[in-house]
Amino acid sequence: MITVFLAPYPFRGHQAPDLWFFYKVLTSVKEPVHFILSKDYFNSVEYWQERFRWEPKEYNQRKHGYTLPTQQQLDNCQFTLLDEAFFEQHLQNYANPTEFYKAWLTEDIPELRQKLKYILANISHPEAVLVWNNCASLNLAAEALNIPVVHFEQGSLRLPDYFSTFFFDFQGVNGSAEAESRYLNAAEECKQQLSVNELRHYFSKALHASPAAPEYDIGVALQVENDSNLVAYGNSFNNFTLLEYMRVKHHATMKKIIVRPHPYALFTPNAKASFQIDSSPCSNDFISRCHHIVTVNSGVALEAILLNKEVTILGEGPFKFIAEAENEAEKCRRLYFYLFAYLVPYELLLDMDYLRFRLSKPKDSEIIHWHKSCYETQKALLS
Repeated sequence: MITVFLAPYPFRGHQAPDLWFFYKVLTSVKEPVHFILSKDYFNSVEYWQERFRWEPKEYNQRKHGYTLPTQQQLDNCQFTLLDEAFFEQHLQNYANPTEFYKAWLTEDIPELRQKLKYILANISHPEAVLVWNNCASLNLAAEALNIPVVHFEQGSLRLPDYFSTFFFDFQGVNGSAEAESRYLNAAEECKQQLSVNELRHYFSKALHASPAAPEYDIGVALQVENDSNLVAYGNSFNNFTLLEYMRVKHHATMKKIIVRPHPYALFTPNAKASFQIDSSPCSNDFISRCHHIVTVNSGVALEAILLNKEVTILGEGPFKFIAEAENEAEKCRRLYFYLFAYLVPYELLLDMDYLRFRLSKPKDSEIIHWHKSCYETQKALLS
């Protein structure tokens, strides 16, 4: 049986933070699933609509490929509830919810690990645990029982500019991903060299006009302030310290710098604080305006690599090893592997045949073949 672990606590101020993924599982998986979650997930659709949550909206249902559950679906779930009091009790041990969130993502919390180990040990024939994002205690509990953990997260490429992708990783996502180690261990036939332009053309879902000459020396891409990748793998950088770093580093230069706030950020920089603020309609337009992109670990960096820009990544991330390649040929080999072997077409999210294929530990060449077949099918549908 597949087990799905859904983040149970409002680290970022929202109940049932993985609600959309819960609905996605209920829609996509046509076999028994055991959920580990909080009771918030069983609130009615009307409850979420009254609170203006994004998950019930028709656009998001179409975008992520799920339908809203019926009461019967909710009633038929097999599940184990996690104690709601755990959050309030342990929150007192941290300075703020974000620090607790970082610990949840990256550190062993013994009480949680022991609870999860007990739950997993009492599930009949657990094949794997699926989790959106990271939970260090879950990894340790599952490892003690020899149960694989599959970490999912939204991939570096996404609509509307590229075919949408997701991360599928047995080690973790974002800064703890296995992308680089898999590349280093891959057979040579999996390290092919296509040019950056050829790779961009393959994954582009929309044709773009030739960009104008860049107006700015450096573009700084900000992120959502409590994004898990920024919180856990930022190497002490956040949006404020990134801008402070840029100001100090370039205080004596005449470089033209532009800052792109994240569209879902709580705060945006003050336009009077010596930085130009970007208002481009999309990230590709922003990137095209700049010679060099600097970020903590935003996915904008990968898009910038695909647009042949110089990229600096100050935090940790699954594609950082591409930006750190010593020459163009090696960068292309790393980019090919990352795009075809590591990133997974979004259409395969929660495809049980694909999941069990990956659980069988196939060769990277077989993974690439499966992914290419999926992309070619999508391309045929568009033609």
